[in-house]
This record gives sequence, C-alpha cells and structure tokens, in this order.
Amino acid sequence: MCAENGGASRGQVTGVFLDGIRFASPASGLEAFCTCFCEHCARAAEALGLDFERMQRDVTALYQHLVSGAPLAPPEVAGSPIGVLGQLMRWPGVCDWLWFRQRTITDFVEELARAVHGEGKQLGGYLFSPCLAPLVGQDYVKLAPFIDLFAPMLYRNVNERNCIAPINTELHVLASWEDPPRGPVGILALAGLPAEPHAGLDELLTRGVSPEAVRLETARARALIGPAATLAPILWWDDPLAAQTVACARQGGADGVQVFRLISGAKARWSDIDRVGSGVK
Repeated sequence: MCAENGGASRGQVTGVFLDGIRFASPASGLEAFCTCFCEHCARAAEALGLDFERMQRDVTALYQHLVSGAPLAPPEVAGSPIGVLGQLMRWPGVCDWLWFRQRTITDFVEELARAVHGEGKQLGGYLFSPCLAPLVGQDYVKLAPFIDLFAPMLYRNVNERNCIAPINTELHVLASWEDPPRGPVGILALAGLPAEPHAGLDELLTRGVSPEAVRLETARARALIGPAATLAPILWWDDPLAAQTVACARQGGADGVQVFRLISGAKARWSDIDRVGSGVK
C-alpha cells in the first residue's frame, strides 16, 4: 500500500485508493472475460460449496454460445430484467460463476479495508459503472461497508475501440459479439440505459452515451451504496459536454467528481518503461 516503510500508518497518508479490483471485462476479450478456472479458483469455489464442474461446464457453454454470434438475450427481451434473468438461468453455473467473482472481490477488499481502517485511514476504490459492475465481480452493496469513497468510472465518450472500463466501449464490445452486431438501441436497453438516436453501433465510439446516462448511473450507484459513503465519479477529460456531464453527475447524487486525463504521448512512454522493466530490447 506504500512503497516506503510505515505502510498505511505514515502520517502524510490519509487513505488508499484501489484500482483494478475486478476480473476481466468484455473489452478484455471474450476468452479473458470467461475466466477464471485455475486450480486456485477451483479450491476457493469448492470451499464456498459451489459445484466447480458445473460452473466450468456452463461458462464453457456460454462462451460457445457467444462465439457462435448468438445473442445473450434475444432483442424481444433485452429491455426486460426478468426476461434477461430467464435467459441466464439456462446456465445455472454461470450464475454461480458471477456470484463467485463478486464474492472473491468482496473478500479481498474486506481484507484490505481491515488493514487500512485499522490504521485510521480511508479506503477508496475505482469501480466499473453500475450497469457493468456485475460482469467484472463488483457488487456495490457488498462493498459499501468497506469502501469510504466510491469512484465509478463513468467515462461516457471514449473514442478508442476495446478500451477497458468506459461505458460506451464496453457496450460496443458486448454488441459486437453478436452476428450481426446488436444495434445501439438494443445494447443500451440491455444495460438499462436510455435509448439514444445513434445512427449505428460505431457511433457509440464517436459520440458515446449521453450525459443523462451518467446521471442515471450515478443515481444507481448512490442507491446501491447508501448515503454514508462519499460518491465521486471519475469522468473523462475529453468530453465536449463536460459541464452538462458534471451537472448530471451532481443531479444523480454525487458529492463531487474526479476527472481523468490521458496525457499526450503517455502511452508510448509507459510502453518504453514496460520494455525496460521486462528486459525486452
């Protein structure tokens, strides 16, 4: 938690922020998303009383279903939570798998929270937006007792294909798994977001979702974590509707906002650092 001696107890440290507390998302790729089934997860799942073989069998069936280009939920039920749940229940092991991912992340955060709170410090966390969080193992309700400052990543308009975490890019990937790809109205309905007049699926990348979607996701986060925790969504710097987006986050119940800015050329510099660190010439 701290590179120098003293850890969380150092006087100048007021808290610790967690990032990457999740499993792979759709934008990580379908194979990465349908994980993890290593020996460690097998032991952990069985210790929780789960049927690991059923989990693996049903997630494999889901993977093959998606690889074939078939929709997760037919368009007729995409906007119905009950209908989507009914489709998902075809693979009960998938439900176990999603729950197992959430339980794993929650237990991990709880352990960290004990260490941080034990030193009188606060714990913050960057989370996926509420409409995507269940897919990566993040349960806002279960995490609420341990995280003092919630920062949902409500990036609405990142124009970069397969970028991990933004609402629009993750939904773009989910829609692209279908053959033919699901249109923007269908994927927004599946996420429980307002329908918008996108000309086509790729417009999710060029325009993103609306500021109203940010308001809705902020309101969902507030409802899930309750009034006690601080809620400060992190928004995208390159947003032409930044003022409107910030206002929508406030209307949704945010105590404040954070802004993420990717400095020009930073990716290249990070790549150089990675190559040096790994010994690659």
